[in-house]
Amino acid sequence: MATAHTHPFDTVTSTDTTEVASPVCPDHYKSGGLEAIEVMRAFLSREQFIGYLRGNVLKYELRLDKKGKAFEDQMKAIKYAEWLADELAIKR
Repeated sequence: MATAHTHPFDTVTSTDTTEVASPVCPDHYKSGGLEAIEVMRAFLSREQFIGYLRGNVLKYELRLDKKGKAFEDQMKAIKYAEWLADELAIKR
């Protein structure tokens, strides 16, 4: 099974140092101890998973500030880009 990814944005600290819930890994995406990203990585081929990550980076960048949540969308794009970089760094 796939190795769990680390999530440095489990909490996000705003400029006023108040911790807020992560827009990237909200609790409603966790089920049975697994996050949706872990399930996707386990069930998709490496090529499909890389495409999934690239697509999500693009999706969140293109809709930036179109839904009134620019910060959240940017954080999501960054997180997917980090997961993509992690996956690309793995030599197979």
